[in-house]
Amino acid sequence: MTRQLPKNVHLKDGRYYYVKTRKGRATWTPLTRDLESSIGIANALRGTGEARDVDSIRRGLRNSWRAARWRAQKYGVSFELEWEVVEGMADRNGWCCALTGFPFTMSQASRRAAGPFGPSIDRVIPSRGYVDGNVRIICVAINYALNEWGDEFFERLAAAFLKAKGSKTLRLL
Repeated sequence: MTRQLPKNVHLKDGRYYYVKTRKGRATWTPLTRDLESSIGIANALRGTGEARDVDSIRRGLRNSWRAARWRAQKYGVSFELEWEVVEGMADRNGWCCALTGFPFTMSQASRRAAGPFGPSIDRVIPSRGYVDGNVRIICVAINYALNEWGDEFFERLAAAFLKAKGSKTLRLL
C-alpha cells in the first residue's frame, strides 16, 4: 500500500519538494529524501508566514556573508571566502542546514533579520577564520548555540532531547 502525498509535496529525482504556486508561478522548495520528515516540514511551511523561496534565502545568506566579512576585518580574522563558494555550499546542501538538514526559511518580520531558521556562516574552528574547509552553512539558531557553548553541548542536548522523547531517530518536526 502506497501513501498518498499531501497536495503540496511532490517527489522528483528521489527528493521531496514543497510546491507553492503564487500568481501562476510555481516555487519548488527542496525538502529531504525522507517522506515523513518532508511531510512534517511541508506542514510547518504551509502555515508559518515564512518565505522559503530560494531568492530570499540567497539574499539572507549574502547578508550573512557580508556581515562575516565585516566582522573578520573588524577583529583581524582571516577571511578568504568568495561569495560563489558560499552560495555553492548552500546549493549542495539543498538550501538546508548542514547540521540538522532543516530547510532554511526567512522571517517575514524584517528584511534584514534572517530569523531562527535563516542561513548563517559558522566557523568550525573559530581561530582559523573564514576559510574554505572551515565553514559550514547552518541555521542562525544553531549557530547561536554553537557560538556560546560549542558542538559537544549541542550533541549532548540533542541526545538528551531524543532520550526524553523516547525516540532513537531525530525527526525534523
